[in-house]
Amino acid sequence: TAAGFSITSPAVNGGGVIGYDPLIGRYFGVIFLDVVAVGLSAMVVVDTRLPGDPDGYALFASIFAEFPSLPLGFGFFLSGVGGLLCLNRGMDGEAIAAGLHDGAIDALLFPENVLEDATFILGQLDNWFPIAPGSTAIGLAAAIDWGTPEPIITGELGIVVSLPEGEIAVLGSVSM
Repeated sequence: TAAGFSITSPAVNGGGVIGYDPLIGRYFGVIFLDVVAVGLSAMVVVDTRLPGDPDGYALFASIFAEFPSLPLGFGFFLSGVGGLLCLNRGMDGEAIAAGLHDGAIDALLFPENVLEDATFILGQLDNWFPIAPGSTAIGLAAAIDWGTPEPIITGELGIVVSLPEGEIAVLGSVSM
């Protein structure tokens, strides 16, 4: 029901997992790659069995890129961008907020260990982004560092909007 792979070469390193859970009709895939100096990670979950809608589906997709810092001015540098898309899924801001202590932000924004975070996200996905036919959630994120040559402060900021509900969640993490 799942297959993993890894890649090791002078230019590209990484790996991923592709799988299927036949009990709930869920397909999932996770990939993480270091290509030259750019780190890419992505996760996709497609649910094909929705309660009360045998022909429905729900999608969760996230993608993040981390790269050598680009100067923004005043000692700030952009070191990553990313986003997420949920189709036929809403957003439960209170459930995401409740997961802060468990690492919800770190798993959703620029995950350091994509495979471990994918397991956590799969376990919490229906709580954070519950199936809601006709709903869409869209999010954008940025990682910004301050200080050189090594960052003194690193901040990750994400904004997720759920439509048509109009709910907005601001997700953030700061470390020194």
